[in-house]
Amino acid sequence: MKKLAYVFGAMALAAATHAHAESGLPPADPSLWRGAYVELEGGGGHIQDYDMRFPVPYQRTSGNNYVYGVSLGYLMNLNGLVAGVSGGYRYQPLEFEGIDKLLGYKIQAEELLHAGLRLGYAAGPVLATVNANLLYANSNIPMEDYGVGLGVSIDYMITNGLYAGISYDHQFYREFAGAPLDIDVDSVVFRLGYLF
Repeated sequence: MKKLAYVFGAMALAAATHAHAESGLPPADPSLWRGAYVELEGGGGHIQDYDMRFPVPYQRTSGNNYVYGVSLGYLMNLNGLVAGVSGGYRYQPLEFEGIDKLLGYKIQAEELLHAGLRLGYAAGPVLATVNANLLYANSNIPMEDYGVGLGVSIDYMITNGLYAGISYDHQFYREFAGAPLDIDVDSVVFRLGYLF
């Protein structure tokens, strides 16, 4: 899934740039992709860990589930070059499958808070950005920690500030909550937003 998501990101950025170059359109209208925005998101996630406390075959566990959340931010547009800040909340109940059989109870990720930066290019109604975030995540047991998120997104302005898009992000957590536990989360979400 990670390789496909990286390919998707590269293709999205390349497609937006190529479409702009081939169309002969002027740089993005300053009235597009500028200002405050809010968006709802929903999609799927995959979690995987490497836990040195358990012997084989429990060193690596993983799971898949839905994720959803809300984000808000602000974009600045300088002749098509777009930079912005963003923040939000996501619920991601991604369970480590098989742990419940070993321990007698399930362990899953739960809530995510994120804040970060966006940088990209707007070609008319299309916006493609790379995104970097600082993360705070917790779980259904008393474990919580900070991490880093990197991703890409592409959005299309439908009409009057309403836009839709898709994004991919990868979350990195190392020695989560001080334990010998490294966690990675991949998510692909669809989103619907409004730019004020």
